[in-house]
Amino acid sequence: RVLARFPHHTFVAVRLEMGTFEEEIIVTSMTPIVDTRSSTVDTTFGDKLLEKIPTARNPFYDLALTAPGMSAVGAEQSWLPSPSAYGSANSQNITLVNGVNTTNPRGSAWGSLIAVNYNAVEEVKVLSLGAKAEYGNYSGAAIDVITKSGGNEFHGDVAFYTQLGDAADNSTSDFGGWLHGDPDLQITWEPIKNDELSLTFGGPIMRDRLWFYLAYGQPESETHQPLRTLNGRSENKIYDGKVT
Repeated sequence: RVLARFPHHTFVAVRLEMGTFEEEIIVTSMTPIVDTRSSTVDTTFGDKLLEKIPTARNPFYDLALTAPGMSAVGAEQSWLPSPSAYGSANSQNITLVNGVNTTNPRGSAWGSLIAVNYNAVEEVKVLSLGAKAEYGNYSGAAIDVITKSGGNEFHGDVAFYTQLGDAADNSTSDFGGWLHGDPDLQITWEPIKNDELSLTFGGPIMRDRLWFYLAYGQPESETHQPLRTLNGRSENKIYDGKVT
């Protein structure tokens, strides 16, 4: 109730609350089946997929074989560890780590000169056809491995991998009667040990400005070789470091 007396003036203060305004725009679109803006045929493996996909922990040769159009040349992990892209020669490939060409100087067929700890890999991109000019100097496939970077929080992991049991022995000594094989003669390769130790650690050097990431891998293997006295042994030490 407002009491007004004339000829006096009465002022009534009214407080107006600011209202809220909400607006929502939803845009719906479908991904085109064919991207007409690019002729590149590539496959990208993110870190989540790298953790789950079954591989021999080789980010270059073994992982690239899971991309469409890629095929093995020779035996698995042979002395020419470079795949073929859509039938092209494996000598026409290039391998890169963080965009830097690491192709073996002996030739592309020998794969990458530098080994990378699989746990330190953030992303692998396999460009099999129509890559941009920035990759250059090849006509097969470009395998680009991107390693992880540090952050504002210290983080890392310790992992150990091993192979349990022996590979299946599918050899035979029955050659149809035209050739005799000794049943007691072992003619297959038998893995004795196949282990790998992996250590990773990263964090800030200057928070919000400079970060580091370190990784160490030590794969070891021992294999019984048929018709040979000594076993085949392999031991590598892989060091990775990155400052961003």
